[in-house]
Amino acid sequence: MQQRRLVAENRTSFGARSVDSQALQSALQAMTGSLVYLGPQPERAAAFKLYGNLTLLGILGVLRGEGQLDVAAGVRVPKP
Repeated sequence: MQQRRLVAENRTSFGARSVDSQALQSALQAMTGSLVYLGPQPERAAAFKLYGNLTLLGILGVLRGEGQLDVAAGVRVPKP
């Protein structure tokens, strides 16, 4: 399986089954800085996107817990 990667500041992934992947690639490149082709299975691109979303949610959960621990320990006073 060949994987193509275009380097820039943002990343978008896509998978394509029965569409013209060159046309899709051109359209997506106009909207993003970096494009990663993950093969003909669109579910792989969806999973890649979900992994990123879950990573962000995990980081936010850790930061919220840290903030609650600070308040409980009296290190930081909550804003009214």
